Amino acid sequence: MARAMNDWIDGERDGSVGFVGAGLLSLGGGALLLSREGGIEQGAGATFAIMGGTLTLFGVVYGSSLPGLRRDLGAKLAKDPAGYDREETARMQGIVDRFYLYRWAEIAIGATGVGLLVGGLAAEEDVVAGVGIGLASEASVLLVLDALVEARGHRYLEQLDSWKPSAAVGPEGAMVGVGRTF
Repeated sequence: MARAMNDWIDGERDGSVGFVGAGLLSLGGGALLLSREGGIEQGAGATFAIMGGTLTLFGVVYGSSLPGLRRDLGAKLAKDPAGYDREETARMQGIVDRFYLYRWAEIAIGATGVGLLVGGLAAEEDVVAGVGIGLASEASVLLVLDALVEARGHRYLEQLDSWKPSAAVGPEGAMVGVGRTF
Protein backbone atom coordinates (compact mmCIF):
# COMPACT_ATOMS: atom_id res chain seq x y z
CA MET A 1 0.00 0.00 0.00
CA ALA A 2 2.95 2.33 0.62
CA ARG A 3 3.81 2.10 -3.07
CA ALA A 4 0.25 2.97 -4.13
CA MET A 5 0.23 5.92 -1.73
CA ASN A 6 3.58 7.18 -3.01
CA ASP A 7 2.53 6.70 -6.64
CA TRP A 8 -0.61 8.75 -6.00
CA ILE A 9 1.36 11.53 -4.29
CA ASP A 10 3.97 11.50 -7.07
CA GLY A 11 1.13 11.85 -9.59
CA GLU A 12 -0.33 14.72 -7.61
CA ARG A 13 3.08 16.40 -7.58
CA ASP A 14 3.35 15.99 -11.34
CA GLY A 15 -0.20 17.28 -11.69
CA SER A 16 0.60 20.36 -9.63
CA VAL A 17 3.48 21.05 -12.02
CA GLY A 18 0.96 20.77 -14.86
CA PHE A 19 -1.29 23.33 -13.16
CA VAL A 20 1.68 25.66 -12.67
CA GLY A 21 2.72 25.23 -16.31
CA ALA A 22 -0.77 25.85 -17.64
CA GLY A 23 -1.11 28.81 -15.31
CA LEU A 24 2.17 30.36 -16.43
CA LEU A 25 1.24 29.92 -20.08
CA SER A 26 -2.11 31.61 -19.47
CA LEU A 27 -0.48 34.34 -17.42
CA GLY A 28 2.11 35.00 -20.14
CA GLY A 29 -0.46 34.88 -22.91
CA GLY A 30 -2.68 37.21 -20.93
CA ALA A 31 0.16 39.68 -20.39
CA LEU A 32 0.95 39.60 -24.11
CA LEU A 33 -2.69 40.20 -25.05
CA LEU A 34 -2.99 43.01 -22.51
CA SER A 35 -0.08 44.76 -24.22
CA ARG A 36 -2.08 44.92 -27.45
CA GLU A 37 -4.80 47.29 -28.44
CA GLY A 38 -8.30 46.04 -29.08
CA GLY A 39 -11.22 45.05 -26.94
CA ILE A 40 -11.07 41.33 -27.68
CA GLU A 41 -7.37 41.24 -26.83
CA GLN A 42 -7.93 43.22 -23.64
CA GLY A 43 -10.87 41.10 -22.47
CA ALA A 44 -9.18 37.79 -23.25
CA GLY A 45 -5.87 39.02 -21.86
CA ALA A 46 -7.36 40.06 -18.53
CA THR A 47 -9.19 36.74 -18.22
CA PHE A 48 -6.10 34.69 -19.12
CA ALA A 49 -3.96 36.69 -16.70
CA ILE A 50 -6.40 36.32 -13.79
CA MET A 51 -7.06 32.62 -14.40
CA GLY A 52 -3.38 31.95 -15.10
CA GLY A 53 -2.33 33.61 -11.88
CA THR A 54 -4.93 31.61 -9.97
CA LEU A 55 -3.84 28.29 -11.53
CA THR A 56 -0.19 29.06 -10.86
CA LEU A 57 -0.85 29.93 -7.24
CA PHE A 58 -2.98 26.83 -6.75
CA GLY A 59 -0.32 24.58 -8.26
CA VAL A 60 2.45 26.04 -6.12
CA VAL A 61 0.47 25.91 -2.86
CA TYR A 62 -0.88 22.41 -3.47
CA GLY A 63 2.46 21.07 -4.67
CA SER A 64 4.14 22.53 -1.58
CA SER A 65 1.71 20.69 0.69
CA LEU A 66 2.50 17.24 -0.72
CA PRO A 67 5.73 16.45 1.19
CA GLY A 68 3.85 16.95 4.47
CA LEU A 69 0.96 14.82 3.23
CA ARG A 70 3.38 12.05 2.23
CA ARG A 71 4.99 12.17 5.67
CA ASP A 72 1.66 12.15 7.53
CA LEU A 73 0.10 9.38 5.46
CA GLY A 74 3.26 7.27 5.61
CA ALA A 75 3.38 7.58 9.40
CA LYS A 76 -0.30 6.67 9.68
CA LEU A 77 0.15 3.64 7.42
CA ALA A 78 3.15 2.41 9.43
CA LYS A 79 1.48 2.95 12.81
CA ASP A 80 -2.09 1.86 12.11
CA PRO A 81 -2.69 0.16 8.74
CA ALA A 82 -6.38 -0.46 9.46
CA GLY A 83 -6.90 3.16 10.53
CA TYR A 84 -5.02 4.34 7.45
CA ASP A 85 -7.24 2.20 5.23
CA ARG A 86 -10.44 3.47 6.84
CA GLU A 87 -9.47 7.15 6.94
CA GLU A 88 -7.73 7.30 3.57
CA THR A 89 -10.58 5.50 1.82
CA ALA A 90 -13.08 7.99 3.28
CA ARG A 91 -10.84 10.96 2.39
CA MET A 92 -10.28 9.79 -1.18
CA GLN A 93 -13.96 8.98 -1.67
CA GLY A 94 -14.77 12.54 -0.69
CA ILE A 95 -12.19 13.86 -3.13
CA VAL A 96 -13.37 11.84 -6.12
CA ASP A 97 -17.01 12.61 -5.31
CA ARG A 98 -16.29 16.35 -5.55
CA PHE A 99 -15.06 16.07 -9.13
CA TYR A 100 -18.69 15.83 -10.22
CA LEU A 101 -19.15 19.36 -8.88
CA TYR A 102 -15.88 20.61 -10.39
CA ARG A 103 -16.80 19.23 -13.80
CA TRP A 104 -20.20 20.92 -13.79
CA ALA A 105 -18.72 24.19 -12.56
CA GLU A 106 -16.14 24.07 -15.36
CA ILE A 107 -18.83 23.28 -17.92
CA ALA A 108 -20.88 26.21 -16.62
CA ILE A 109 -17.86 28.54 -16.86
CA GLY A 110 -17.18 27.34 -20.40
CA ALA A 111 -20.82 27.78 -21.41
CA THR A 112 -20.82 31.25 -19.86
CA GLY A 113 -17.71 32.03 -21.87
CA VAL A 114 -19.34 30.88 -25.10
CA GLY A 115 -22.43 32.93 -24.24
CA LEU A 116 -20.33 36.03 -23.57
CA LEU A 117 -18.40 35.49 -26.80
CA VAL A 118 -21.54 35.15 -28.91
CA GLY A 119 -23.35 37.95 -27.10
CA GLY A 120 -20.33 40.23 -27.21
CA LEU A 121 -19.85 39.69 -30.92
CA ALA A 122 -23.56 40.22 -31.60
CA ALA A 123 -23.60 43.43 -29.57
CA GLU A 124 -20.22 44.53 -30.94
CA GLU A 125 -18.83 44.56 -27.39
CA ASP A 126 -15.31 43.36 -28.04
CA VAL A 127 -14.18 43.31 -24.40
CA VAL A 128 -17.14 41.08 -23.48
CA ALA A 129 -16.34 38.78 -26.41
CA GLY A 130 -12.71 38.64 -25.27
CA VAL A 131 -13.72 37.71 -21.74
CA GLY A 132 -15.87 34.97 -23.26
CA ILE A 133 -12.91 33.61 -25.22
CA GLY A 134 -10.83 33.61 -22.06
CA LEU A 135 -13.44 31.87 -19.93
CA ALA A 136 -14.24 29.21 -22.52
CA SER A 137 -10.54 28.52 -23.12
CA GLU A 138 -9.61 28.31 -19.46
CA ALA A 139 -12.60 26.10 -18.66
CA SER A 140 -11.47 23.70 -21.37
CA VAL A 141 -7.98 23.50 -19.88
CA LEU A 142 -9.41 22.90 -16.41
CA LEU A 143 -11.69 20.14 -17.69
CA VAL A 144 -8.70 18.30 -19.14
CA LEU A 145 -6.45 18.79 -16.11
CA ASP A 146 -9.18 17.78 -13.68
CA ALA A 147 -10.07 14.70 -15.76
CA LEU A 148 -6.47 13.53 -15.35
CA VAL A 149 -6.50 14.24 -11.62
CA GLU A 150 -9.87 12.53 -11.19
CA ALA A 151 -8.69 9.40 -13.03
CA ARG A 152 -5.63 9.23 -10.77
CA GLY A 153 -7.83 9.59 -7.70
CA HIS A 154 -10.10 6.76 -8.87
CA ARG A 155 -7.10 4.48 -9.48
CA TYR A 156 -5.78 5.14 -5.97
CA LEU A 157 -9.23 4.61 -4.47
CA GLU A 158 -9.51 1.29 -6.30
CA GLN A 159 -6.17 0.26 -4.83
CA LEU A 160 -7.38 1.23 -1.38
CA ASP A 161 -10.59 -0.73 -1.90
CA SER A 162 -8.70 -3.86 -2.93
CA TRP A 163 -6.25 -3.64 -0.02
CA LYS A 164 -7.46 -4.51 3.43
CA PRO A 165 -4.87 -4.89 6.15
CA SER A 166 -4.82 -8.07 8.18
CA ALA A 167 -2.62 -9.23 11.00
CA ALA A 168 -1.29 -12.68 11.72
CA VAL A 169 -0.80 -13.67 15.33
CA GLY A 170 1.85 -16.17 16.34
CA PRO A 171 1.57 -18.85 19.02
CA GLU A 172 2.57 -16.48 21.80
CA GLY A 173 0.22 -13.69 20.76
CA ALA A 174 2.80 -11.58 18.95
CA MET A 175 2.02 -10.05 15.58
CA VAL A 176 4.24 -11.78 13.05
CA GLY A 177 3.28 -9.82 9.94
CA VAL A 178 0.89 -7.51 8.21
CA GLY A 179 -0.59 -8.62 4.94
CA ARG A 180 -3.58 -7.87 2.82
CA THR A 181 -6.77 -9.63 1.99
CA PHE A 182 -8.87 -9.39 -1.15
